[in-house]
Amino acid sequence: MVNSVDGENELADIVWAKDPSVVFLVETWVHEARLKNVLRKIKFENFFFVPRTSKGGGLVLFWRTTIDVTVEGSGKNYIDAIINKDQENGWRFTGFYGEPVIERRLECWNLLRSLDQKFQIPWLCVEDFNELIRGNEKREGNRRSHNQMQLFQDAINECGFFDLGYMDLKFTWRKHYASGQSIWERLDIALCTNDWLQQFGDTKVHHLNCITSDHVPLWIVLNGFDPPLISKPFTFEEIWLTDMGCD
Repeated sequence: MVNSVDGENELADIVWAKDPSVVFLVETWVHEARLKNVLRKIKFENFFFVPRTSKGGGLVLFWRTTIDVTVEGSGKNYIDAIINKDQENGWRFTGFYGEPVIERRLECWNLLRSLDQKFQIPWLCVEDFNELIRGNEKREGNRRSHNQMQLFQDAINECGFFDLGYMDLKFTWRKHYASGQSIWERLDIALCTNDWLQQFGDTKVHHLNCITSDHVPLWIVLNGFDPPLISKPFTFEEIWLTDMGCD
């Protein structure tokens, strides 16, 4: 989303409209200087990034000063942070990126298992896992291997995760081919532990529309989490006019 000017503008529009306190992006494909520009554009104050490799990738976590974020660890597949560290209401946020190469996906699930051992606090783990939990989360294209999904499900169960589900659109990724065929899948997921769910019991996960990326953004609204409100002036963005639904 941030590897083009249009992508940056659309991200800024989403941030303005939804007012999140934390933003996590995968496959940034850009360098630190570009991420600093995005930081200014979305009017956030802090960021932590994992650099892209020669073949792409890259992760970044943006957050406002109104929320207490401590980054505890990172790698090419994750950024691990604690919200309100050493406080009674502290919890863990992990932004995760599953391996796009099927043969290396088991490494990711073992990484999840090792991350599970690091802290014993409420845990929210989100984003692009590049895998399905259930076969009906895919439309068109080759059917996903049961064994392939089972490896992911095993890791989810061992970490004590629950799928927070979603509202609005069913699929979070799509690919359109010149032949006219299209494939849709739900690859972007919000997982949480039981103690996190007890703390934020009525959390809603929304799948938002997006025109500059093949993935849709997840907007996670945490019940019971109320960061200070920020007064924002209204600004019109020209990119809105490219959306057919813009009146």
